[in-house]
Amino acid sequence: MKFSSDEFYLKTYEEMYELFSWCPEALETPFEIAKKCHVRIEKKDLMPPYTPDNGSSPAEFLRSLAYDGLIKRYGEITPEIKERAEYELDIIIKMGFAEYYLIVWDFIFYARNHDIPVGAGRGSGVGSIIAYAIGITNVNPLKYNLLFERFLNPERVSNPDFDIDFCVDGRGEVIDYVIEKYGAEKVCQILALGTMATKNAIKDVARVYNVPLAEVNALTKMIPGGKVKLKDLIGKGKHGAEDVIPEVLDAYENNEQMHKVIDIAMQLEGMPRQCSKHAAGVVICKEVISDFVPLQKSGDDVTTQFQKEEVEEVGMLKMDFLGLRTLTDIKKAKQYIMETTGNEVDFEKLGYDDPNVYELLGSGETDAVFQLESPGMKSFMKQLLPKSLEDIIAGISLYRPGPMDSIPTYINSKNNPEKITYMHPLLEPILNMTYGCLVYQEQVMQVVQVLAGYTYGRADLVRRAMAKKKADVLAKEREYFIYGAPAKEAVYNEKGDLVAPAQKAVDGCLKKGVDLETANKIFDNMMSFASYAFNKSHAAAYAVCAYETAYLKRYYPVEFIAAVINNRITNQDEIAKYVEYLRASGVKVYPPDINISDVYFKCENGGLRYGLMGIKNVGESAISSIVEERKKNGAFKSLEDLIKRADKMALNKRMLESLIKAGALDCFGETRATLFVNYEPIINLSNHDKSISCTGQLTMFDEIDQDLEAEYKMIKIQEYPKNDLLSDEKDMLNLYMSGHPLDEYREKYNNESFTLNDIKPILDSEKESINDGEEETENNDLRDLVMKYDKQTVTLGGMITDTRIRITKSNKSMCMARLEDLHGTIDIVFFPSSYDKYKPLLVKDKIIKIEGELQVAGRSQIVVRGAKEWLLSDSEVSAQKSEEKAKGNKLFINIPTDDESMAKSVIEVLKAYPGMIPATLKFKGKALNSGVRVQNTNALFSELASIVGEENYKLV
Repeated sequence: MKFSSDEFYLKTYEEMYELFSWCPEALETPFEIAKKCHVRIEKKDLMPPYTPDNGSSPAEFLRSLAYDGLIKRYGEITPEIKERAEYELDIIIKMGFAEYYLIVWDFIFYARNHDIPVGAGRGSGVGSIIAYAIGITNVNPLKYNLLFERFLNPERVSNPDFDIDFCVDGRGEVIDYVIEKYGAEKVCQILALGTMATKNAIKDVARVYNVPLAEVNALTKMIPGGKVKLKDLIGKGKHGAEDVIPEVLDAYENNEQMHKVIDIAMQLEGMPRQCSKHAAGVVICKEVISDFVPLQKSGDDVTTQFQKEEVEEVGMLKMDFLGLRTLTDIKKAKQYIMETTGNEVDFEKLGYDDPNVYELLGSGETDAVFQLESPGMKSFMKQLLPKSLEDIIAGISLYRPGPMDSIPTYINSKNNPEKITYMHPLLEPILNMTYGCLVYQEQVMQVVQVLAGYTYGRADLVRRAMAKKKADVLAKEREYFIYGAPAKEAVYNEKGDLVAPAQKAVDGCLKKGVDLETANKIFDNMMSFASYAFNKSHAAAYAVCAYETAYLKRYYPVEFIAAVINNRITNQDEIAKYVEYLRASGVKVYPPDINISDVYFKCENGGLRYGLMGIKNVGESAISSIVEERKKNGAFKSLEDLIKRADKMALNKRMLESLIKAGALDCFGETRATLFVNYEPIINLSNHDKSISCTGQLTMFDEIDQDLEAEYKMIKIQEYPKNDLLSDEKDMLNLYMSGHPLDEYREKYNNESFTLNDIKPILDSEKESINDGEEETENNDLRDLVMKYDKQTVTLGGMITDTRIRITKSNKSMCMARLEDLHGTIDIVFFPSSYDKYKPLLVKDKIIKIEGELQVAGRSQIVVRGAKEWLLSDSEVSAQKSEEKAKGNKLFINIPTDDESMAKSVIEVLKAYPGMIPATLKFKGKALNSGVRVQNTNALFSELASIVGEENYKLV
């Protein structure tokens, strides 16, 4: 690789001096240095050696391992197995990759021996029977007709590449093993360059131009996730107005400052923004890495300054150590199953042919099943009704852009095999497993090999050319495919390095008895398909993982979901998703309990006990020490007992409040209101006694036999309103645990013609698209739902959970709100006319009923035409108001500064929570009647605390 040349230097010199004509001296030294640099990095063989312990050569050791493994895998080595094994060994050894196989085998062997789960395989390496025999992969390539040449063949000058999936928890340990084995100076992680995404580009440029953050955020919120380009959003892309977002276009055309920002951001999109560590890439070198590539610090880690492609060009061995969370799910599920049932789950003994597992997949109940849990894939599985692993392999391969168009044909042919036709009889043995449809890259290679006489090595070159749509190469290959081609000798450069390997003669279709018209049609069909075709070897390995998760879900659903949740314990959206799934499946989910729950979720009496770490603001270290104290010295008897015994642990006020709100301290038999009022005095008393004990004096907590209840008199407080309790639970757990604010409306929902349950698949698919950062993929069921409901007028009752005010072009206010019913949430839009009319209803936690136009063709929302408060019976409403009024509460608020804007902010917040409690303000030393009555709700107090601080308001 050349990094400078006179030609490059002269061109740069002229251009840079033109740009810096005002300051030419700034370029003199840099160009002097550049002119002296003539660096050429030659590619060398830097693959580390592997020396077998028994003194044999790497080739001999690999052969020995392979044959031992073949006996274990197959029992008997048949002529077919031996022929395939010898064929692969011959190519692997001749191409110099025996040591490569052994290096990979070595760290996988280490992982398996240290109980670190390893994936069944990834990519085309799954097609190697030698990899299967020695345990690198775990899919039988003969059973599923996987091709070795897709991975390695002598007619393609490129290195093989095993990408390995490890359990997330054990991946680092495997990397540490490799570092220890080969030396820290010879193993290094690889650089990755983060690029400038659309929103980041806008924000970075806007920051330079001092554009107000609120204005920038308002613009970027309009930009969808996924792979979008600014030029498309303003109508300058290849699809013209089709991809335009009106708000972005308006900012570009009518805001001079934003026009400038967007123009520059368009140039910066996709450019490198920062350096980081590659998620999986590790380089292993036989010599000191820094002698061949520059290194740099990335946080605490050292990485190369070259990216993975450049590292390989230099001649180093690049490995991908990938962390696959599903492997951790499976490992933990097996552990929980052993703990709860005593059963051992061993898939090598169980196999992959259980009809009950395929029945589960065909039902579409594939939540948490690897690769098969998206709404679209659920729908596809219902149509596919898989009966074997081969069907799952096909499903994973078909459900992606491009091949999805073949799904109806595939399903129809599967259900009606008598209607399948082939363009030529020679295609039947190749396509019969996929019911006449081209699905896999390997099938393209087989067609070329069988119909035209290509070697598999050369067939893979044709497949690659088709996938990359190289017109000039394909024109020649069409001719060879039809008419044949002579053999070619190997080509070497001056140094004797192989540039192009030898190629055997190609017979051509005509010689094989395929007529000209049919040959052209088959070639056209392959060309249109090849760019979308999927690697069957990769799909087969992932189908194994899909089956294993489906098996666990079918026979041990609680243990499996517990494992899935515990692997995502810091993601409350994921926790809520799977907890709600279990509830909907009829599984009991027990609430968090400081005296029963563990740190993580656990199986209990056929149900699931909520883990304490699943509560917001609860840290693993602190809660682990508290659970350990409970297990060691018995259950906590009261709030005082908990605070006393957790005194030396990190049980801070925030964490204690979170435990109370989540209901984890309900076991003490006090109302949550009582716990809230008393916890701080108890902490203060505990801290005071602790300070006295440091002087050697006796404290109340030193009397072992003393009754703490007698020492500290709990102030008993009537429980908070039910909806406030539920709101707190939702804040802490991301779901309602002890009920739902709309429980009293369930009968009303039964009489409604429309609820969000009717469009749940659409809402789920949108949520999945946002989480994955990928474009949505439609399926037949979703299309039918969209056609049924889009633009329909609906009525919907629910609770306001969020409101966002926006200003229109005409300087009027509109509102985007979020409405939640018993089945889900959806955006509701109040344009200025409806916002002015219904503004008093748009209060957080207010239960309303709306009428409007449902839009589900894009981002789902309801454009509101009418709204009203959704009441219970008149007598119930009257009783609620009387009860609230009878409490006689008053709210006092102290404005701690003379800032009038703070006082105005407080008034605005008070107005947002209309109720029966009078609010009085103290401002500039005077008590003022605010003229506002408010609700007793934690949401109000949270907002007040954010403005004036908790110490400056009081409800009495």
